[in-house]
Amino acid sequence: VMKEIEAFHADLYMLYHYYLPKNEKEKIAQAAANLQVKMDSLDAAQLPARMKKKEEAFLTARAALSASVKELSAVMSSDDQKKIAQAIETMHSKYQALEKVFE
Repeated sequence: VMKEIEAFHADLYMLYHYYLPKNEKEKIAQAAANLQVKMDSLDAAQLPARMKKKEEAFLTARAALSASVKELSAVMSSDDQKKIAQAIETMHSKYQALEKVFE
């Protein structure tokens, strides 16, 4: 739907399906940093005109995803693997909610 969403998903996919299950700490940290950059781009992106009727739902879901990315960034410095995994799970759920806006 939007290149910014696809770019975000590419990094999230690797983080959620590969790095987290294997507990690859360095890759998790790098992916978390990359996702913050991708989220900055997504936060600045405009919904295509053909999707304007979904704008309110999109803005709400995007704000929730953005907050979850910030939360992940905050817990990354803790080295608490349980909190990091929980933040990744939350972020993944928020991403899925954003995707559902376009279904």
